[in-house]
Formats: sequence, structure tokens, C-alpha cells
Amino acid sequence: MIPYSRQSINEDDIVAVEKVLRSDFLTQGKVVADFERALAARAKTRFAVSVSSGTAALHLAYQVIGLKEGDEIINDISEFRASVKKNDFGFRPVLRFVRNILKRRK
Repeated sequence: MIPYSRQSINEDDIVAVEKVLRSDFLTQGKVVADFERALAARAKTRFAVSVSSGTAALHLAYQVIGLKEGDEIINDISEFRASVKKNDFGFRPVLRFVRNILKRRK
């Protein structure tokens, strides 16, 4: 198997996750609120919202930018399937080699 990414997890990460798993809240609460505040500060923006997955993040992004039925969205052929799969927005995915498009713009 060829890995497409590798994670870096240290003992502090394991302790932090264990603390959340033993708490009353897995998907909301103080840890999530603290994370969202820290992310917003790092991104130098007023707010940040965490979601459960990359697919959920894509759906949220599509709503934020106002995609509507019939709109086209360009995706690189190497992208994850979630970004072009059947969607609730009715947009039409257009598959391209994005790197080739970007090279031509230079």
C-alpha cells in the first residue's frame, strides 16, 4: 500500500483525546469551542466552525459561496471523490488537470 499521508501523534495528543473520550461531550462542549476560537485566532478571522469530516466541510463551503443548481465547479482529477460525488446542490462537477491550468497562467 502506498500511503497518501502520514500523521504525527505524540503522547500529549493521546492524553488530550483520552480526556475528551472520558468527558460528557464528544462532539460539542468546551474543547470544541476552545478549538474553534484557537483556529479563528490562527486564521486571523472572527469565527471558525469545526465539522465532522472533509465531506461536511465541502458541503458547508458550497453553501457559504452560494453554489446553486446548474453551477459548475472545477475539480482536479486527483481530488477525493467526495468533492465531486452526487450532491444536494445540483452543481455540475467539471474534471480537469488543475496543475496544467495553473501552469498555463504563469
